[in-house]
Amino acid sequence: MGWKCWIAGLTLWVGVTGWEPAAAQTPARLAVQVFLQDDAGVPADALEQAKDAATRVFALSNIDLRWIGHGPYQPCSLTVRIMAAPIGTISRNRLVLGMAPGTREARAIIAFAFYERIHYYAADLGLNDSQLLGHVMAHELGHLLLPYGGHSLTGVMRGAWDGTQANQATLGLLTFATAEAALIRDRLSACVSRIARE
Repeated sequence: MGWKCWIAGLTLWVGVTGWEPAAAQTPARLAVQVFLQDDAGVPADALEQAKDAATRVFALSNIDLRWIGHGPYQPCSLTVRIMAAPIGTISRNRLVLGMAPGTREARAIIAFAFYERIHYYAADLGLNDSQLLGHVMAHELGHLLLPYGGHSLTGVMRGAWDGTQANQATLGLLTFATAEAALIRDRLSACVSRIARE
């Protein structure tokens, strides 16, 4: 009789508290449209693999990347431009693989990835070009969506990568920290709400 009382008690508790399975508590998926401009002539198959890698980074945080080649552009769309060589003064550091210009007051909507540097650095990390390119694109998109200076100690937003990030990237497990994902989701939700009010 004890176990019947326990089951009845659990049933009553579930009914009162409104408990839902973990899957049902997962926040709704959000999406961001990304225009990809390849000025470096990345091979088509490597570019698709890079897009898949970047998409996977965001998908692990329940966010979809929707890649477009040309308009129409939606409000809150972002751009990734793959350049052969670096641009700007900050990119003089040879370890800078990409950049997302902006200020504390205003975030940009375009990010850059430097393919030649990515090509050479990928070998040092034990990654192929497309894996590293995809993760650099995800990192720079993260900068566009996170508060200014959004580097972290771990994950895809770490400023300087090491073997840990490379291993996670190879396994398809490298993503944003939980707090970073929440900030990105808040930004995307705010954008959707602002568009709905206009």
